[in-house]
Amino acid sequence: MLENQEELQEQTTETAGVQTEETVNQDNADIQEPSQENPNPENNQVQPVSEKIKSLNTILGYVAVNKPIIFDKCVKTGAVAMSIFELLKMDFDLIKSGNNEEARLEKEDLVVASYMANSGLIGIPEYILYKGDLTGGEYDMMKQHTKLSANSALPISPVSTLAILDHHELPLAKGYNKKMTGVSRSAYVIGIADRFIDDAHMTSSLNKPAKSRYDAVSNAVSMFDNTSQIFSVEEINAIAALLLNINI
Repeated sequence: MLENQEELQEQTTETAGVQTEETVNQDNADIQEPSQENPNPENNQVQPVSEKIKSLNTILGYVAVNKPIIFDKCVKTGAVAMSIFELLKMDFDLIKSGNNEEARLEKEDLVVASYMANSGLIGIPEYILYKGDLTGGEYDMMKQHTKLSANSALPISPVSTLAILDHHELPLAKGYNKKMTGVSRSAYVIGIADRFIDDAHMTSSLNKPAKSRYDAVSNAVSMFDNTSQIFSVEEINAIAALLLNINI
């Protein structure tokens, strides 16, 4: 199971290679720990990769070995989401958790949430993943991937699960769980990236024909008009422009 880190390390022979840049090359190095610019060139040394990022790469490596198509979706959704976070200058996010307390997602937590959001698809039966029109029961089973993904991320970054669980929520209670309030901007950003990757078929097709790049972008951001009060009009236009030109 994904939750068992020791089992993952035994079953994974190599770590997944991904980048969080606009251009993604799966043959490149592992996800790197988010870095900050150092104004002093003499102090510019390669920073060691944190245990959090090492654990993320281990889980992605397990997914890559067992379900390459899901790994592809995880990597590209994560890369697009991180590009949007960079565009919005979001180095962290504040999320309301239980008892109306506030949890803070640091940049590494955003990385984990972005790349792990779809890892739970590995636990969904293949006949559902590759089927076009789902029955009500099959759709309910598909929706479980958010919980499976959150369970996988829990040992790495407990706070990241808050964004993962809500990444299929939409304004006006039109998402998986029809939540009206309490959904974070980071969850919405990951959801935008997820819908874009699905519709544009930047990954191999699972169960539906690809849309044009324009239609994929339109579908990804159309729910976030100026009445949603989640993103400004300027932010939505900037996200749309990014998605129209991003190279994945």
